[in-house]
Amino acid sequence: MTNSGRRCESWSLKAVRLLCALAALMALVVQPARPALALDQSRLVLSPQAKAIVEANRPEPDEMPHEDLLALFSSLLYDYTDFRDEPDLNRLRMDPAAIRKAGAELEEWSISRAKAVEEINLLFDVLKYGYAGYQFFGGDEVFEAAKSRILKEMSQYAQSIPLWNYSYMIAASLEFIQDGHFAFGNRSICQWHTFRVNPYLRFFMDDDGRFVSETGIRLDSINGADPSSFLKPSIDEDGDIVYILGMLVPDWQADFMCQLEYEDGRMEMAWLVPVSPMDYGGPVYELGEVEGLPLVSCRSFDSVHDQDRALSKFVQDADKLRHEKAILVDLRSNHGGSAAYGMLWCQRLMEGGAGPATFTAELATDTAIALLLNRLAERREEELDADEARAVQAYWKNAQDPSRPGWCRISIERGGRVSNAPFIAVLIDSNASSATEDFIRRLRSMDNVAIIGTNTRGALLCVNPGIFALPHSGLEVRIPTMLWLDSEMQNRDGIGYLPDFWVHPDHALEYGVKFVKKHLVPEGSAVR
Repeated sequence: MTNSGRRCESWSLKAVRLLCALAALMALVVQPARPALALDQSRLVLSPQAKAIVEANRPEPDEMPHEDLLALFSSLLYDYTDFRDEPDLNRLRMDPAAIRKAGAELEEWSISRAKAVEEINLLFDVLKYGYAGYQFFGGDEVFEAAKSRILKEMSQYAQSIPLWNYSYMIAASLEFIQDGHFAFGNRSICQWHTFRVNPYLRFFMDDDGRFVSETGIRLDSINGADPSSFLKPSIDEDGDIVYILGMLVPDWQADFMCQLEYEDGRMEMAWLVPVSPMDYGGPVYELGEVEGLPLVSCRSFDSVHDQDRALSKFVQDADKLRHEKAILVDLRSNHGGSAAYGMLWCQRLMEGGAGPATFTAELATDTAIALLLNRLAERREEELDADEARAVQAYWKNAQDPSRPGWCRISIERGGRVSNAPFIAVLIDSNASSATEDFIRRLRSMDNVAIIGTNTRGALLCVNPGIFALPHSGLEVRIPTMLWLDSEMQNRDGIGYLPDFWVHPDHALEYGVKFVKKHLVPEGSAVR
């Protein structure tokens, strides 16, 4: 073999290995591949009471024509006319080990004002060319205003700026970026929301649609408003539907108190306490059984550390569940990973596609590619060599949309509400995020699903983050390079998807099983 042939073979092998790793980072593809609990042949569905609650928590059917949705999505992508002011790529390369070391010593540092100005200019150039949400959050007008605020605040310092203060003023000026994957200085600037609840009060709904206490007294108002704004459908220890006093509030809001006024004139004050998430642990994937119901538990969709085998089994086992009457899917503590696993699980269960219409657009600028190369190096814990870097660059450049410079072609998944034979009870908590939320989004599009727990994390708007570090301060910036929206065109980051039945995650499985046994009825039956 000639030297050129060896070089070609070596480059090809490296390219194959790198693109395999890249697939693990981006949008993994899983290899496909069937205990069934049988009752009678009728389909089990939610009782009318439960179904009404679930349907009230689902989006209205798409009314906007698909072409208009595509046009709306396209308008959220920055229109690059040229790339003359794109940042120098050499300034974006980072050594993960060196940055980690620097990050541990940030408290002792300050930065000169001249270097800080240089970094701010670089940061906003990188955001313009490397952040997929740049136009979504206001484009040049909003980001330039944020940059001006930072520079004005820095002008108060004669020579040097304490690094902690420097980091804070940048993060504070970027708080308009409500993006669960965007991070600055190793911290998220997204405004997260936590569910707060009063654990002692519960209410019921009477035949007139009024809320009544456990003693049968009607509730007139909460904080002077209609009680329905404060009362959430829930499930008690017997599997019955009740209503609890709870609110989704920003994390920074330390205390929250409600004043309740009853029909008999009595008034009551009630404190709301946060529902704090915990790590439920367990294997990456496990198919078990609880009280005769199949239990699908999945704690991660990330294929690192040889988890791909377990996740491939997760996908394959959907075949076994297709003819079940009801199944439980436990997604608590699943922080996400690759959305491919949830998509393929739904496809195998339904023998077809499931989910709403979604639109995705990936940046293919040199800046975005440099950020992703840094991320890939971080995951591998070593820098990429020249051949590997060229392979990644070629991958993105070949995917560019000639009609939209700087972007790959928009990827469109046509969806719709589908009918699923097995009833699915989905258990969630506020640790469920990113790819897990896409799985939940797909499950919500089915007509025979109930979601139990608390709100999810809210990290789905922009994904596939790359990274770089500011050259003088060493502050790390995590910047998503792909915009991802469904037909609702809503940003749920920081809030997430809301459950149909609000239940403390610690009790979601136990109460969920009792709910399934009490509130499923044969389809077409006359049960109220």
